[in-house]
Amino acid sequence: MTDTCSQPVPFTGSLLLCDGFVGEEMTISVVLDNGKPALLPYRGTYPPTRYQTVYELTFEQGKLVKTTDRSSDIEAYRQITQAEQLQPGDREKWQTKIRPWISAYHDLTHLDQDYLD
Repeated sequence: MTDTCSQPVPFTGSLLLCDGFVGEEMTISVVLDNGKPALLPYRGTYPPTRYQTVYELTFEQGKLVKTTDRSSDIEAYRQITQAEQLQPGDREKWQTKIRPWISAYHDLTHLDQDYLD
């Protein structure tokens, strides 16, 4: 087995590369075998909004066609969601405050319309 893959990957779409974690790490609440509650470190993937540096790499049929620094966009997003005190499930604020901001800065035509509504 080789250390590198030489097979082409016909991927078309965008990837986000993130670095410089900001904020506090999340924890999850669990119940231990002895029945006592505990908080454990979250080991899942954090959203791009939790990073200082964010690059969007756009590929067409496996070839890199565009690199965009999204760091300032992500910082602006953090500021607007903090100012609006957005909570999970708050559809009204999402529709009236956040979605228009995202649409102004990002091309969302590749997403399924049901995802946006």
